[in-house]
Amino acid sequence: MATEELLQDLKKRGELDERHLLASIRLLHLLASGKSSQEVMSTLLPFFQELSGCEAVAVRLREEEDYPYFQTVGFTQEFVNAESHLCVKDLAGQIKRDEIGHPVLECMCGNVLCGRFDDSKPFFTPNGSFWTNSTSELLESTTEEERQSGTRNRCSAEGYESVALVPLHHNEDIIGLIQFNDRRKDRFSKGFIALVEMLADSVTVAVLRRWEEESLRKREEYYRAMVTAFDGLIYICSANYRIEFLNEAMKRRIGHDAIGELCYEALHGLDAVCPWCKNDRIFAGESHRWVVQSPKDNRWYEVSNTPIRKNNKIVSKQAMIVDVTDRQQLHEDLLQKQQDLMSANDLLESRVAERTSNLEAAMREHESFSYSVSHDLRAPLRHINSFSAIVMEEFGNELPPPVKDYLVRIRSASNRMGGLIDHLLELSRVGRAALKLEPVDLSEMAASILTALQETELKRTVKIFVEEDVRVLGDRTLLQQLLQNLLGNAWKYTSKTVSARIEFGSSKRGDSTVNYVKDNGAGFDMQYKDNLFIAFQRLHTAEFEGEGIGLTTAQRIIHRHSGDIWAEGEVGKGATFYFTLPD
Repeated sequence: MATEELLQDLKKRGELDERHLLASIRLLHLLASGKSSQEVMSTLLPFFQELSGCEAVAVRLREEEDYPYFQTVGFTQEFVNAESHLCVKDLAGQIKRDEIGHPVLECMCGNVLCGRFDDSKPFFTPNGSFWTNSTSELLESTTEEERQSGTRNRCSAEGYESVALVPLHHNEDIIGLIQFNDRRKDRFSKGFIALVEMLADSVTVAVLRRWEEESLRKREEYYRAMVTAFDGLIYICSANYRIEFLNEAMKRRIGHDAIGELCYEALHGLDAVCPWCKNDRIFAGESHRWVVQSPKDNRWYEVSNTPIRKNNKIVSKQAMIVDVTDRQQLHEDLLQKQQDLMSANDLLESRVAERTSNLEAAMREHESFSYSVSHDLRAPLRHINSFSAIVMEEFGNELPPPVKDYLVRIRSASNRMGGLIDHLLELSRVGRAALKLEPVDLSEMAASILTALQETELKRTVKIFVEEDVRVLGDRTLLQQLLQNLLGNAWKYTSKTVSARIEFGSSKRGDSTVNYVKDNGAGFDMQYKDNLFIAFQRLHTAEFEGEGIGLTTAQRIIHRHSGDIWAEGEVGKGATFYFTLPD
């Protein structure tokens, strides 16, 4: 039944008088004439105020999760400010929610907006409206449970006796309500409420339609402003390649307003469709992007094409174009530089490989020479030592004291030289020996070496700590020599320390495991740390024996394992040697 026919029917049944009938028909015309939701409401509220004869009328509309007043007539500003928002908030100012996550809305307005009603009660209608001709009598004669929830009762406190709340339904949703308030009693009838409920549907449709129109108009205005101001090039064309729109930048690029012209002629000066064009696929719903050099000006452009839909039908194509000539030139220059760099890298790698091979050969030759020289020196050195000993044994009584002293010095020097040769041979073997990698328990190895050192000096008291289960992958023989050198140094340089302590363990530094040997002995000055691993460089005087080759050997062992070794120390407080090895 049409709205005007329904109004006539209500009139025949006596539920609507002539005044209401005419006013209702006028409302329908007013709703059709409003250009915006604000205009609709500015027309709507005075109409309902006139229709109802109420002193105050308002409309609430949904805004995010609340339903504040959208427009009011006749209410004081104090009332509007106090009653506008319906969401219940906690002490922290957060919106309270029910068990399914919906915001909790207060008062009778909240009941109507949430669809909480019992139409068996005379103050609710089957459509979910609330109305009463005496709020004071309603509050005295009903319970909160009957009224569906607790109420603020501000309407009653303000003296409003007649109150009606009519929801604005949209399908299964409620987008707002119309509110009528009057301090006089008996302002409403069932027929009036039924009429407002019927008109509310028209109001809802009108408001929603204008919301959609306003949203669409704002989007169109925003889009047009964005496209017009866009510094890039934009055009829109039809499926038959006719230009429908150009932004100002595109007009300047072409030199004139080319609307209605064929895009391939206006943009590229071609007589036929561009060979790279994918218009058929774009009008089939796909988006495409390409980079092309225009034959018209030989510049490079990046083109992004998207279909434009209207009523679920593709009606046009939009192309956004950016001049990327500089970027393309930079890209080509970069490619050329990358090619040049790759060629330079290849040449560098070739030279490095050649020089590395030469260096390795030289090192092997040097080590071989050192081994040979050291080995060949041992024979004459043994002769010197042996003949000196024979002279001392057979002719010692006949020799004057200065000669005996010279012979003692000769033998001492030859023994020291023998030790140096032994260390050189040891260093040479470290560099020449083939690595045999296997799992090695450094904890067990360190404990065995320290036990052996203690047995050589039973009178010394040294506190020893060895961390358990420190395991690495390496050459067992070389790692044995490494720990003998490091732990031997720790044993030696704590010999003059009261309450000596030697520690072996490991720690994590990032993703790497760092092993260490630590003592509280003589230590060293950190400014000389770079000399520690140089052969025959000693940081201590003759109070500690040694040749200065042990740390050089230790470093070579670590480097053979692709590890690293370094030290930290302080004079009189000890030293710590750190090294890394494969796990």
